[in-house]
Amino acid sequence: MRRIRLLLALVLLAQVFACGLSNTMYNARNYYRTAFERPLNSNGKPTPQAVEEYTKAIKKCGIIITERKNGKQLEEALFIMAKALYLKGNSSFQAKDQFDNLIRLNPTGKYVPEAYIFQARVLRDVNKPADADALLEGFIRDPRFRKHHPRALLTLAEFEIQDKDYYRAQFWLEKIITEYPKTKEYREAYFLFGKNYYVQEDYQKSLEEFTKISKIRHMDKLLRLDSIYYVGLNQYELGDYAAGLKAVNTVIKTELRPDRLAQAKVLRGRLLIRSGKDDAGKAELEAVLKDYPRTQASASAAYSLGEYYFYTKQDKINALANYTRVKTEFPLGELVPGAQEKSNAITQLNSGNNLDSETKLQQYLDYQYLAAENYFEILDLPDSSFIVYRRIIAEKEVLSAVRDSLNLRLVSVQVTLDSLDLALAVAAPQDSVAMDSTAVAISDSLVTKILPDSTVVDSIGVASAPAIDRASLEKKRSSLVPEKLALTSRLDNLNAALERFDREIIPFVWFCMANYQNKLGHKDPEVAQILSYLQENFPANKYTNAVRMLYNDENVRIIDPAEEQVENEFDYALGLDATASLDSMKTILEQISTKGNQGMQLRANFRLGWLYSIEKADTISAKAYFDAVLKDTNSGDYGILVRRLYDGKKFLIYNVTPEIDTTSAVTDSLGLMLPADSLAVSDSLVNGDSLSVSDSLHVQTDEPKPKEDDPKPDISDTTLDNEEVPPALKEDELIPVPEDQPPNPQEDTKLE
Repeated sequence: MRRIRLLLALVLLAQVFACGLSNTMYNARNYYRTAFERPLNSNGKPTPQAVEEYTKAIKKCGIIITERKNGKQLEEALFIMAKALYLKGNSSFQAKDQFDNLIRLNPTGKYVPEAYIFQARVLRDVNKPADADALLEGFIRDPRFRKHHPRALLTLAEFEIQDKDYYRAQFWLEKIITEYPKTKEYREAYFLFGKNYYVQEDYQKSLEEFTKISKIRHMDKLLRLDSIYYVGLNQYELGDYAAGLKAVNTVIKTELRPDRLAQAKVLRGRLLIRSGKDDAGKAELEAVLKDYPRTQASASAAYSLGEYYFYTKQDKINALANYTRVKTEFPLGELVPGAQEKSNAITQLNSGNNLDSETKLQQYLDYQYLAAENYFEILDLPDSSFIVYRRIIAEKEVLSAVRDSLNLRLVSVQVTLDSLDLALAVAAPQDSVAMDSTAVAISDSLVTKILPDSTVVDSIGVASAPAIDRASLEKKRSSLVPEKLALTSRLDNLNAALERFDREIIPFVWFCMANYQNKLGHKDPEVAQILSYLQENFPANKYTNAVRMLYNDENVRIIDPAEEQVENEFDYALGLDATASLDSMKTILEQISTKGNQGMQLRANFRLGWLYSIEKADTISAKAYFDAVLKDTNSGDYGILVRRLYDGKKFLIYNVTPEIDTTSAVTDSLGLMLPADSLAVSDSLVNGDSLSVSDSLHVQTDEPKPKEDDPKPDISDTTLDNEEVPPALKEDELIPVPEDQPPNPQEDTKLE
């Protein structure tokens, strides 16, 4: 009897325990559902109440997971816990662990398909987008999950839109629309289809798609409101402000989600401003800042106010204040980078108003160039950019007028100084010879001209000819000499500046304008006209050459045509056959070593030094070229390699070298295969490969004594022309193959 009672008690306890776990599961479901159904806050994040309810659901699921070792209830608890961890935020790694546990527990379970899709979202959150895409693409190829393929395809499309891969996004969406027309995801795919057009700035197609969606019967209410919002947004972009206001007012009357409502109010403010109702629009945006602080919507309102003040009111101060506020309102928002760029641009525009091109030409130019770039690239005001560039060109005329004025003043000062010098010479003390009448006349006329108020009194007190006041003349002269020096200095600076305008500044400005006109799609006639002007006025200028390349759709290089010709000659020389055309190669390279710019001379000298020392084993001839390389302070990798061959006094490469088959390849001490034709080694450097020197390279600087039974010649930089020289290097004395070309001193700019 006692045993029976004990058994009954155990059964009753098991039932109570099972009932307790059932209640726990029930509560977990309720907490999760309530949290999920709560509207997101203005930032699109779960509210504090939702986070609290997700936390309670997680705790309830934890109890079940602890007590249950298997079964459907355990799988459901794992699934709810993983979703709650993901949706509450800041727990992506924990969510991933629980989804992994669920899949491992029962790979064919009820919740596994959704777990995979959630897991892909988690991977995106932890910055593994490639893994997320691979997971979903494998998922949609698995026939076991066909029922869930539409949701996976929709998620993939969302990812592609985030990555701005609109073509692939459209591919996945069309797949849903054509293959799964009776699913819930079908209508969501249509929505994303329209959004995909919007982010590509194809507003007309986007409007058409969202208009269709908003009119579909039995459409989900929230999806329909989102579609009407995008209808208004596209009408704003297309300039149909009245229709846009009608659409957004419909959303505001019905919308209950705080984040969506705030966004709709921002759009209404923007539409009101564009409709000419500035005060109403401004008030709407300021109300959003007040009612929804520190949200995406308030950041958008601040940005819109910045646009209003800058573009509508030309009020840079208030524009700057509102652009700066964007980051304060929502630091991680997508508008922050653009607002920061515009803040910096406006600050820069206000910073150079007092720069003087005569005294601070480079600062003046730096300011104007950056201002033009900011107007075009950041502020989207290309006309203002062109105005700035034309202002730079006009500055030459301003400086020319200043120079002409100074030249006139300098001539006047010089004439006065010459007159004073002559007057002082005439007024010099005469020891024994009296001045003749002509000298007196000249003196009188000069003094009268320079010092018109001077008079002289004769011995009886009668005023007569002007007095020659030497002190006054010298004082006058001493005041003019510094002025002449100052004028001369200013004129020297102005002449240098004006010469720079003709040689560099004006062609560069026209090149910049051609580049921007090309970006605007104005190749003809705008770029063509600029090219014609430059060819007529600056025919041999590097920027004229660059505009020609731009107009012909070539890769643009900022290089002087003469320098480009030298480069072409150098490339031609390297392309000649080393055996049949060696003399021609030498002739071209020797010309370049004297007429090219510093960089080309360096390359030619190195190649000639290599040719003589390695190809011909003529160290006497090679010495002059290698000396020239070592003297160049910018020799770079070329200098490093030359020092491996030659230390400035003697060559380090010819020690003990037996005859070697020059037709075969050999391996150096670094394991690199060197062709027997060392010309290929040299050309690999001068053609664009830079030097890679291993610290383990052994260079023998002390010549070893030859063995008595195997004497070998000692070849140094004093080798005679008729001495036999080994044609190749020993394996342990080889020079490393240079891999990359040293920095090209030529300016090489490619346009975007």
